[in-house]
Amino acid sequence: MAAGDTNSYRYVLNNPLRYADAYGFTAQDVQDAINYIAEYYGMKAASYNFGTPPGSTGMAIPFANHIMVSSKYEGTLTDAQKQNLLMTVRHEYQHIFDGTLKTILNSHEEHDQITTDSFNYSLRNINAFLDYQRKTSCPSN
Repeated sequence: MAAGDTNSYRYVLNNPLRYADAYGFTAQDVQDAINYIAEYYGMKAASYNFGTPPGSTGMAIPFANHIMVSSKYEGTLTDAQKQNLLMTVRHEYQHIFDGTLKTILNSHEEHDQITTDSFNYSLRNINAFLDYQRKTSCPSN
């Protein structure tokens, strides 16, 4: 919640009955990761929802600028889980950035490279992402 914000439920996405907030972060983590990655790509923030096919942590719909993320990211996350979330969102944003046709035509090797690049990005940027969250989400900063 930003300083001066009068909406005391924004931190739980205006849905306090669905989202818990034990540490100040819940589903907001997903929105923060999307905003953080969107800034990295210089793109508009994608919309998102929870729910992916079994075994998948994320899925992009490039033509709709939309990301689906696993419901495992719906609760309060540890820093390690936030790093995995950052990797997932970065991976799916690469598909949005590439567009629908390239995403469909990616070879297994190209897709594996996106996964590797996203993993390395999350390792290099997790501390900056956590700082970003503290600066954008805590009213006392």
